[in-house]
Amino acid sequence: MNIIFISAEVIPFSKAGGLADVSGALPQQISSLGHNISVISPLYSKINPEMDHIIDSGFGALIQMGNEEVPFELYQFDQDHSNDLRHYFIHNDEMFGRDGIYTLPNGEGFPDNNFRFFFFQKAVLKLIETRFLEADIVHCNDHHTAMLPFFITNRKMEIATILTVHNFQYQGYFSQAESKYLDEQDIKKLIDIPSEDRSSMYLGCTFANQVNTVSPTYADELLAINELSYELYSTLNQISHKFSGILNGADYSYWSPENDTFIKNRYSPSDLFGKSKNKSALQVYAGFEPDESKPLIGSISRLVENKGFYLILDIIPDLVKMGVQCVFLGSGMDDISQSLKDFANQYPENIFYEGRFNEELAHNIEAGSDMFLMPSRFEPCGLNQIYSLKYGTIPLVYKTGGLADTVQQWDGKNGNGFLFQQYDSSHLLDMIQQAVKIWKDKNQWLSIISNAMEADYSWNQSAKQYIGLYQSALGELNEK
Repeated sequence: MNIIFISAEVIPFSKAGGLADVSGALPQQISSLGHNISVISPLYSKINPEMDHIIDSGFGALIQMGNEEVPFELYQFDQDHSNDLRHYFIHNDEMFGRDGIYTLPNGEGFPDNNFRFFFFQKAVLKLIETRFLEADIVHCNDHHTAMLPFFITNRKMEIATILTVHNFQYQGYFSQAESKYLDEQDIKKLIDIPSEDRSSMYLGCTFANQVNTVSPTYADELLAINELSYELYSTLNQISHKFSGILNGADYSYWSPENDTFIKNRYSPSDLFGKSKNKSALQVYAGFEPDESKPLIGSISRLVENKGFYLILDIIPDLVKMGVQCVFLGSGMDDISQSLKDFANQYPENIFYEGRFNEELAHNIEAGSDMFLMPSRFEPCGLNQIYSLKYGTIPLVYKTGGLADTVQQWDGKNGNGFLFQQYDSSHLLDMIQQAVKIWKDKNQWLSIISNAMEADYSWNQSAKQYIGLYQSALGELNEK
């Protein structure tokens, strides 16, 4: 199959969250299974074409955006090692030459995000219409690219479309005024769609041949719990015949203690000495006293309410009283960031916080922590708990979505982590107290680590499921 995979962020070129990790790893695995796949993302200012081996392809075009024509140039990565996998970039400095991908430094979204990503999608459509790229499948990701199934269907193009939704919280609503940036034939089609439904996500779910999300449990929750799917609850139930969940995988060439180039002391399930040394190094980095007798909990996350930070902030004094050390890495809401800074200043021997993106520190948190704290109120899939398992860093999670699909409660013999099932700070604290108690029993803890590190959530199985989804989409297209 010829597949075009479109994403607003792709590791190692751009990253704001887990979408980038998926968009970097999944296409590689699909190409290794014998399919041609072209990955397309914007060329952001933080990408240095010369250093990152990105060159001008020679293709460019004008895109009609309302009353103006806006140009783009297509760049490509010249270090792709296989013709089966290619990376392309849509270049326009006015659109993408900014410090952030989606947001200003204060966390607020760029006010012209709809304009930017309409432009991005129309540029991709131009590549298809001019046959610069051949496509049997167009695979879209989240609302930034979810208009493409609508565009393709409305032009009666014989191309199957997939929409993968990584998080239903962000749906890409656009106003009547913003719809003028679409082509005339699309504006006419929108007349049939109620104004309250005019979101990129609604159009993507309605017109894509197949829609999926990133874990089976999250898919079930979306169909059952109105609040989780926001305004798309009835839409998802109407399209349940073409809606499914496929668990994200992990790129173990990048996220495993045996291969990790960011950590000083590599280790394996049969030799955990390096993990102990990584813990000491992380404690030193955080300004803590290196002390093997103190449990060290790591956290890598966007600082937003649904990631459980208000629960965490409630119990930090209790964790300090228990002698727990915590290392937090992440950026997001100003009030959460400020509270973590305040706690770090108040308890410098127990609490550390770094608010800038730091890939090296992220890997060292995974390698050096005893436990990984991830109490998300909802979690479509989650990747850090999967990485943590491979590093023998035991996940502490709320039982929801992909967390429930990957973390099993330790029962004294089986299990690879700890879960709480009532979403409040007291139950979160109870779970951590239970985990710390068992952590002190080194024989039990080594058994949990062994179970965790044996877990295999590589991309191979998930990629095969996506290929099955592509075949289903092609079958549905042919039936129409």
